[in-house]
Amino acid sequence: MGANQRRWGLVLLVLVMGVVFWLGAGWDERQERQEQAAVQVRIRELMEQRLEILEQGAASAKLLLDYNQATLHDYARAQEKALKAKLALAEGPEGRVEILEEIVKLLKDTEKTAELRVGSQRITNFEFSKIQSRRIKAEIDLLREKMKS
Repeated sequence: MGANQRRWGLVLLVLVMGVVFWLGAGWDERQERQEQAAVQVRIRELMEQRLEILEQGAASAKLLLDYNQATLHDYARAQEKALKAKLALAEGPEGRVEILEEIVKLLKDTEKTAELRVGSQRITNFEFSKIQSRRIKAEIDLLREKMKS
């Protein structure tokens, strides 16, 4: 075997090893992408479970409010948490704006009810100010989301 043949044999070996290494690196990347996709699916499942639980809690808070076992603030907070969980699952800016509008409407309605209750001394000014503050923040969030889209 001549020196030239050995050289070409070595070049061929290096090329084969390079191709094997390159294909192996691609395999690792594909496997990592698949693992990340599986994690994303699991995260979405957990977010959906959380939404379901928060919606049940919001329904319970409404019943408790009706029987004077929860405050207006507690009720609004439970509703808002459920809507924010829904917001986290929203697809696209239009969906986010729609849910943020629901939050603003909820808090405006709650604020109106709270204002009546302050007048009849059924809630404190402090509780009323917390509701107002949350409504204002929700409106800011809505405006910011509209600016993005």
